[in-house]
Amino acid sequence: MTPDDIFAALAQSGIEETPPEFGFQGYRCSAWLKDGTYLPSVLMQRIGAYADRRREMIDEEIHGKGAHQFFSDPLREHVKSDLTWANRVALFHIERIEPCRFAIPMSLLRQVRGETAMSLWLFILETVDGRRFGFQGSTLPTLMFLDLPEDIEFGAFVKVRNVGKGKLPRVERWCRERLFFECFIDDEPPSKADLSSLGLE
Repeated sequence: MTPDDIFAALAQSGIEETPPEFGFQGYRCSAWLKDGTYLPSVLMQRIGAYADRRREMIDEEIHGKGAHQFFSDPLREHVKSDLTWANRVALFHIERIEPCRFAIPMSLLRQVRGETAMSLWLFILETVDGRRFGFQGSTLPTLMFLDLPEDIEFGAFVKVRNVGKGKLPRVERWCRERLFFECFIDDEPPSKADLSSLGLE
């Protein structure tokens, strides 16, 4: 798929955009690859903002202000971290996309309030008939995709209950954040290289 193809498909499918305040700006979907592989959870993002932030982080590492500043080679540690935690798929491998049942609607996620404990977000979703399921993740961005029992969809939930410190409430089941793949969309005009230093005519 081309960038134009993917944005047209996203618009037709009605998949909602995730705003940047939730850690990722993009579109959460499921994808079929050209070889028939099915990826249930994929985050589509424009590459520009990601590239800008990565460049800032590299600059911070070079100047000793980054997350790896206490390592002997901070920039190398940054690159290692970026590569080892990456689950990525190239846009040209994708044949088609569809809505993802594991993408919690933003209308529900906007009601989740703060960490229950350090690096632990807990909340409960409740249906109109009183069924309650617990959800957990380590950071807000990891809550973009969540495991979900087969017999229920996110559209069935009508109430969000935030979980504070103390005794955990009773639920049918606790569900965790779900593994997802990132796909970056390069919709920027091609960059033109300056070859003047090569002395070419």
